[in-house]
Amino acid sequence: SLLLERICQSGTSGWEDMGQRRFRNAGGIPSASDGMIEEPLEDYLSELRDAIVGGCAFGGSCRPNHFLINEYRPMSGISRHKDGPLYGGRVAILSLQSTCTLEFSPDKSSSRDEVTGVFLEPRSVLVFEGEAYWNWWHEICSRDHDIIDESLANIHLLPAHYQIGSKIVRKTRISLTLREVSNIQDPDRKFVTSTAEEEYMRKSR
Repeated sequence: SLLLERICQSGTSGWEDMGQRRFRNAGGIPSASDGMIEEPLEDYLSELRDAIVGGCAFGGSCRPNHFLINEYRPMSGISRHKDGPLYGGRVAILSLQSTCTLEFSPDKSSSRDEVTGVFLEPRSVLVFEGEAYWNWWHEICSRDHDIIDESLANIHLLPAHYQIGSKIVRKTRISLTLREVSNIQDPDRKFVTSTAEEEYMRKSR
């Protein structure tokens, strides 16, 4: 797709490699202590944001201004976590190229029988907020496939070709996570830390 082509055109610029996955920020680099130095989104990401917002994924005074772009290699995932107060309490995740299961848990140490999965198809958008955002943890388990079963919260929404018991092999997956960062650094104010000053100078070059 055109969107994938634009993402791939960025090459290795801005990507941070974590081994089994890599990611890059678009819109700035969030910082809880210093605030984010806001940067304009690339045109195609700005258009994507407007399309997601136009689809009612965000409303009211929420102004999403940041994308986290992840490339998950097969067998890779991300550990159980919460996004927390660094972002506004709503998130929209667009999946591309591959399926995966995003798992929600009521506690960081929850057992497997307490987990609720949401199966993500390519070109799908998952939006969550409220209790799911603030109180529940989420993760993608590191494995090379997912099983379609009745524990999936969205099993009734999946196309008929996803049969109960089906083993769905993962491929390389791209995700674009759209959120609002409200802690924006005023470039005219004095810097709180040397880290903030270094970041501002780097972005200004």
